[in-house]
Amino acid sequence: SGVILGCLAVLVVVTLSGFGSIYFEAAIKNDPFDIWERNFQLGLYSILMYTFLIVVYDSPTDDGGARLFANWTPLAVVLSFLGATGGLLVALSIKYG
Repeated sequence: SGVILGCLAVLVVVTLSGFGSIYFEAAIKNDPFDIWERNFQLGLYSILMYTFLIVVYDSPTDDGGARLFANWTPLAVVLSFLGATGGLLVALSIKYG
């Protein structure tokens, strides 16, 4: 079912995000670059990658309107917000931890 597949996908994303955060914190502690330089570098790569994906996969609809976020359910919005909040909490824990 779609709900089970979606829940499994979110579980995989959360697990990988946790491992990524732990690795990032360990890498930052042994990195000669400042945390802001590393965050800028990672953010720039993410912006380039996601911009490419939006341009390639988000073609206009038949009526000319863009379909970015068109099929998002309220649950998808909440999960996206929780993911972003988790990223901010990781940044705060690295800065003040």
